[in-house]
Amino acid sequence: MDSAVALNLKIDLVDPHRQEEKIKNGDPAILMKKVINDGESVPQKEIDDATEQAVKNGLFTLSEIIFNKQHDRALVSYSFVCGELCGQGRLLLLKKVGGKWKIHKTCQEWLR
Repeated sequence: MDSAVALNLKIDLVDPHRQEEKIKNGDPAILMKKVINDGESVPQKEIDDATEQAVKNGLFTLSEIIFNKQHDRALVSYSFVCGELCGQGRLLLLKKVGGKWKIHKTCQEWLR
């Protein structure tokens, strides 16, 4: 995970179940389905605003970090979900090299 992820972000600890409901209710996919399935005309600005709001309300989760006995390798996963069609996650194997943790391998990755 790039250190830029944490720069200039407003992060709040939230109840994940409440946040998932908030994401579900504000999902821009709802508007997109109206356009695709129902043939409704939805202004692009409305879709853009819903998308921006979905990202702001996204839920970032970070797993517990698991270390090997030598404490030079670790396994951690994270995900960011902001809607039915918005999100990503990874399972990372980290390795300590020269006193610093580096991503050694991405074991699993998903995108929405």
